[in-house]
Amino acid sequence: MDETAAPPEPARDDAGETETSPPASDSRPTLDKADFDRVTSFIIQLGAAARTYGAGSPQLAAYMHRLRQVANIDAHHLFTTSYIWHIFCYPGEVWQFGYLDRVIGKSFNLGKLAKLSAVVDQVCELEITLAAAFKELKQLAADPDDYNPWIVAIGYFSSAAGFAVILNTTFFAAALSGLLSLVVFALTLLTAGSKWITDTFEFLSALVVGALACLVAVYLPEVDYVSVALAGIVVLIPGYTLTVGVGELMDRQILTGSEGLVKGLLTAVQLVFGASIGATFVAWVFGHPIEATAVEYSTSLLLISAAILTFGLALVFQVSPRDLLWAITGGVIAYSGTQIGAVWGDWQGPFIGSLLLALFGALYSVLTRRPAIVVNLTAIMVLVPGASAILGMSLVREGGVAEGLDVELNAVMTIFAIVAGQIIANTLLATREHR
Repeated sequence: MDETAAPPEPARDDAGETETSPPASDSRPTLDKADFDRVTSFIIQLGAAARTYGAGSPQLAAYMHRLRQVANIDAHHLFTTSYIWHIFCYPGEVWQFGYLDRVIGKSFNLGKLAKLSAVVDQVCELEITLAAAFKELKQLAADPDDYNPWIVAIGYFSSAAGFAVILNTTFFAAALSGLLSLVVFALTLLTAGSKWITDTFEFLSALVVGALACLVAVYLPEVDYVSVALAGIVVLIPGYTLTVGVGELMDRQILTGSEGLVKGLLTAVQLVFGASIGATFVAWVFGHPIEATAVEYSTSLLLISAAILTFGLALVFQVSPRDLLWAITGGVIAYSGTQIGAVWGDWQGPFIGSLLLALFGALYSVLTRRPAIVVNLTAIMVLVPGASAILGMSLVREGGVAEGLDVELNAVMTIFAIVAGQIIANTLLATREHR
């Protein structure tokens, strides 16, 4: 929607919902109207592309800030999970140009996001012209993904199997989780041709996976169907969304933070009720499965499982092949931190893991000139904040509030510990997207 009338004043900056630039400096030449139109058009298109590939609000704000500085324009930007509102002010004029852009990202594509960040660097460092930058954006949108569906399917299987081992299931149960994750992947392919599947995707995926896991457990008692189902939907667990939502709220980004937090909680609720309904129906028809016992693994095997989990998620989220080793290393570092911190208590493990991961992500960003989200997103699942929340809600459903209250409180503490680790790391070594 394009609006030429002056929009209302943007929200206060201390609410964290807008990104505002200072008045354009007089030390640099002022753009003429034609150049002003080209610059604003590029900023709008870049913001839409970045959001589509998975950029968060802080990263979007950093892109906008750098582009405004190099172009010497005055502007305001308001971000939500689905919209970007741009307000541009031409130097020396009273009128404002407003543009409300509706952007819905289909999924994370961290490979394209890294390439987009490189385009921003080239523009800001005057290495390419604006016309060339427009061509880069168009080419990036037309380029195929780094991994075809067959490789992505391997990512689904690997992430589920690795996560199942971390949850102390048997190797057979881990393989079963990998197979069930392929059911989720098949449903993702069907979303392109069915609006109903798209609208009910999380619930439907959890329903099918929960039912199949419980059905197998009825005949194979050694299968822990709760852990198998949880691992089977690991790609859908909103751990990163919940963590970012809380982090943005703590950073006074009220609008995007609350939206992200609510979105993550709603996703968790859909997963819990979907898996619960599926398992309950199977238990009603075929009988309740026998409760399985957990398996203890060595630390070295758990580290390997964390690497497999991170590798699988990196394939699913289209991390560039040159960044795969970085992403896997981030997952191993995060899990190692949780094991070190667990000596002191429940929340200390996620805190140390998050701190080490954020420091590693910042170091990666400085050395490679690519956004830290490339390693942070894939490794954050090792800290399992979303899994704890889902398990707690499942216990509340089955045994009442008292049964799951401890797990839910632990999940909340885990999320805040992860956010605290990220904040402390960012103060020690700022990532490129926060500069």
